[in-house]
Amino acid sequence: MELQEAFIVAASCIGFISVCKAFVNFVRWVWVMFLRPPKNLKDYGSWGIVTGSAQGIGKIKSMVIDLAKLRGEEIANAIEEEIKGLDVGVLINNVGMAYPYARFFHEVDLELMENIIKLNLGAATWVTRAVLPGMLKKKKGAIVNISSNSAHLPSFPLYTLYSTTEA
Repeated sequence: MELQEAFIVAASCIGFISVCKAFVNFVRWVWVMFLRPPKNLKDYGSWGIVTGSAQGIGKIKSMVIDLAKLRGEEIANAIEEEIKGLDVGVLINNVGMAYPYARFFHEVDLELMENIIKLNLGAATWVTRAVLPGMLKKKKGAIVNISSNSAHLPSFPLYTLYSTTEA
């Protein structure tokens, strides 16, 4: 009988710990989502970078860099030149590119495929690499990576490459 009682006590303790852990995670989620005071993004820096923005932001200093035509470190260098002397506190990686029209994966020409992969995956990485050192030096900043909902939809037919690179 003692072995059975020990097993029941051990199982009860493990169950209690699991329930407590789930409760703590739930309370933390409620705090983060609803109760925590909002952050003032101006504390991070006086400038923000939004990649892939075309219009509707308001008063901005715009920089036009064709991320689809530059490669790797060229993107980082171009961004570093443009933001030299700016107090960048927020980076929103929103750049993305899809096919001009729906098509089967095997019908996508190689040049378009390479451009989509380079822009949707590589550009955000290199822009982040250019902006991050300034944030680390200040010990504050925010980076928001925007993905596409098409990566999470059960069916976005004929846009396979776009869905996989915007996940």
